[in-house]
Amino acid sequence: MKRNVVTYLALLCAMLAGLLAGCGTSSDPTELVEAGRQAVEVSRACTGVDHYADAVDSLTQALEADPQHGEAHYWLYLARTDMGDAAAAAEIVSALSGLATYGEDAALHFWLLKIYAVQGDATAQADTLADLQRMATSNAADADVQFWLGRALHVTGATPEALAALESAVALDPDHVQAHFWLGQIYFEQQLLEQAWQEFDAVIALDSHHAAAYHNRGAIAYQMGNLEDALADFERAQQEDPDDAQTYYQLGAVHLVQSLPESPLGLPDAGLLETAEEDFERALELCPGMLEPLIGLGNLYLFQSDLAAAMDVLEQALEQNPASVEALFALARAQAQSGQLEASCESLERFLEAELPDEWREQGEQMRSQIGCP
Repeated sequence: MKRNVVTYLALLCAMLAGLLAGCGTSSDPTELVEAGRQAVEVSRACTGVDHYADAVDSLTQALEADPQHGEAHYWLYLARTDMGDAAAAAEIVSALSGLATYGEDAALHFWLLKIYAVQGDATAQADTLADLQRMATSNAADADVQFWLGRALHVTGATPEALAALESAVALDPDHVQAHFWLGQIYFEQQLLEQAWQEFDAVIALDSHHAAAYHNRGAIAYQMGNLEDALADFERAQQEDPDDAQTYYQLGAVHLVQSLPESPLGLPDAGLLETAEEDFERALELCPGMLEPLIGLGNLYLFQSDLAAAMDVLEQALEQNPASVEALFALARAQAQSGQLEASCESLERFLEAELPDEWREQGEQMRSQIGCP
């Protein structure tokens, strides 16, 4: 999340090219791993983006500085796998397995388990989890070991046990930032919003620059309908991590909802619609083809009655995920409003084939009846 140092040094090198020699990026393994992680995630999530070579470079440097950095092994494994270099990926797994086998470092075991999860190797996952559980029993007063056990249990789907281990970690060390963060993350996934909010609050109290905690607390506020709180947290997350496409999408979502009129006869706030459009477009600049801002733009164009633009971006969204119920419903609305009733009925049929909350299904059936679908 913290890219400011790396970004500044890279810019400085460019500005002073030809005048100074020997200017390079950070040698801090933590920053190098963060840069590598971001490069892998962007390459995986965004259409036409390939930063794998940059990822390999950063992660290789991280391992040269700290050969036992488990997370660096994990992201380098993903990069090599996605690049189709199976031999290099296998060497990474072998190296990490050797480090974990001959040491008692819980973090190494966790990242090895993550690789086995990617590979779908249930037996190796179970064996590695058993090693972590043994370590946690032998080191019951070690908050870090309890933390890594909690992370591992979460990966394997043992949610109650993961929460118990993470709660043990924060009981042993109330200032354990990552234990608080992952407690909040799991509570959020379980829709235990009050508990998640408290944990992200704790993270921010301990680390006022934690972009992900601001982002996640903002997402909770948005779900609760506290738009002003959500906006404040997303803006702070954007300040701390200015290149995060998800945060720009969330800012756009808040501005879009804020633009809606209070009465059915009112008009959307044109200024807020423009701001939301800029947010969505910035998200797509950072991550081309990203599903959520495409759907956001589709709904925004619907509010503006620009039906052709709405259908265009929503069809792009469905190219990314043909089963997106949000895109299908918005596309059905745009098609119906433009008079393309047969196409709208087809989109609604696909929408209603999905597993939906009762409220969504009721809206789909109601629309289907209104436009006279067979």
